[in-house]
Amino acid sequence: VTILALGYLLSSSVGPENMVITGLGYSKYTLLNTALMLGVNITLNVALVPRFGIIGAAVGTSVALTVRSIVGVTEIYFLESIHPYSFAYTRIWTAGSVSIAAGVLVSILSLPQHIEFFIIPSIVFSTYILGLIFFDAFTEDDHMVASRLDSKIGYPIFQRIISLS
Repeated sequence: VTILALGYLLSSSVGPENMVITGLGYSKYTLLNTALMLGVNITLNVALVPRFGIIGAAVGTSVALTVRSIVGVTEIYFLESIHPYSFAYTRIWTAGSVSIAAGVLVSILSLPQHIEFFIIPSIVFSTYILGLIFFDAFTEDDHMVASRLDSKIGYPIFQRIISLS
């Protein structure tokens, strides 16, 4: 499950690239990207599943999803000169990497499963928020969303968290 989650995380981190490609009028590229993903997935599953079982299938699917996303973003850049990233985006990835590392370190402790169930998500979430604060990753849009959420709930909790950065 962790391997698939990582694959979907990497794939979704570039946004809905296939929808953008289709929306820009290049639907044949969406078909080709899907065929490429299928080919990579089948090839890796044939190579990895006999030796690694379900872990090999997860790796194959994750790599295929990631390849499709990278190819899609590259196509958008070359076709329309649109790039989904800015330098500020590295702050978010750095905060995420720190929180994943914290979760992995806690999982190495071999705590009872019912305790890990509550502790690991709490550690990952809190270190992610702290990482975003530390790396000053909150934008003006984040402040606007926090303000609107706080006005809906009637208490300035999100603004307080964001204002720590």
